[in-house]
Amino acid sequence: MLRRSLSLFLLGWAAGKRVQQDDPSANSLVTSSSDPDCITTDNVTIPTVREAESLRDALAELHQSSAGDLYGIGPAEEPIASLAIRFAMLAYGRNDAHGYSVRAYTFGNDTEISMLEFQFKSWFHASARVDDAAHLVAYLVKVEGGVGVVLCYKGSTNKKDWQANLKSEPEALFRDTRLLSDLLKGVEVHRGFMRHKRSVDLRMNMFSMEAVEKILTSWGVPGVSFHQPFAMFLYSGVWKWCVSIGHSLGGAMSAISALNIAVHSRSSQVYSVVLGSAIPGNQGFVDAMQKYVKPRGGLRIENEGDMVTFLGYGNVQWSRSSRVVHGIGWTIPHTWLRSTFKKMKNHLIFDIGNTTFRLETAADNYHSLDAHLGQLWHYYNETGILVTGDDIADHNPYFGHEV
Repeated sequence: MLRRSLSLFLLGWAAGKRVQQDDPSANSLVTSSSDPDCITTDNVTIPTVREAESLRDALAELHQSSAGDLYGIGPAEEPIASLAIRFAMLAYGRNDAHGYSVRAYTFGNDTEISMLEFQFKSWFHASARVDDAAHLVAYLVKVEGGVGVVLCYKGSTNKKDWQANLKSEPEALFRDTRLLSDLLKGVEVHRGFMRHKRSVDLRMNMFSMEAVEKILTSWGVPGVSFHQPFAMFLYSGVWKWCVSIGHSLGGAMSAISALNIAVHSRSSQVYSVVLGSAIPGNQGFVDAMQKYVKPRGGLRIENEGDMVTFLGYGNVQWSRSSRVVHGIGWTIPHTWLRSTFKKMKNHLIFDIGNTTFRLETAADNYHSLDAHLGQLWHYYNETGILVTGDDIADHNPYFGHEV
């Protein structure tokens, strides 16, 4: 009882915190300056296709290496961490306030679309509400011979998110059938995390990929994948690779999503990166991640002293060694001052090289800002918007919509 009460207290206290905004002009990732750059949710730029590919390539190399857990990261690890954090921040910053929306982008002087941005909220999202549900931002990028996928899950910012955090009972991730392997039968996860993720899955199941058929066909994606909803597109494995990323609650959801996608798609090209993530599941979950998800069960990046990484499945874990955590862990050391007196900063601020990343989680900080485009991304046809809607009935008119 004490463990659960303390867990509820810590989660509730964390919910009330917010991070101060910084100068929106500080959007550079250059790390050679003596003064640290500061990147916030409002000014973080969407990574380029090449950066997305480089993140996937670096994770693949990490999977093949013998590298283990790290306390402190150096120049070799900093680009991976920086790109993952930028994608995680976009899950907070890219918010059109609709149940779903799709935008198209061109790059530099090119006139052809090279990236699609999908936004999905939980099925229970109410029209015109900016932040009342789980939120996923997905990027489909044009790569050689097809498409790469980056999924970005938002952390806790609203009442529904915090209700999900507190539903900590264990629940089987996969439906038990005679075809299910013994390994997957043993997978249990935090009920609130799983059901919150599934609320987004239901929204994705309402959106037909026929809406973007012309674009994806031009990229070389097999046509069989378009006559199905977005969620089934992810499970089909017709993409070249998929990276699932998230922070905090979003980290736990993204890890669960990565395992689901890897198992259903039977693809060996599913990667997971979580930042300051709560614990998603049991030892069975850890074992399944190790088998199906790269790099070697997924990459966990966390700040020393981040209390959220001790919460989740099983409520409160009292020591680092007692935690049941998946994959490879990178721990970022912090100064005595921050670790002792500013513990919540350990969850919302990441210092990577000379760059400070601030994740702003308050609802009134939500914007889909042009600043996210930087100098190289451009909206296709001025706004980039292809389709958008809120109610379940809104989805049907867009089935087969051509761009």
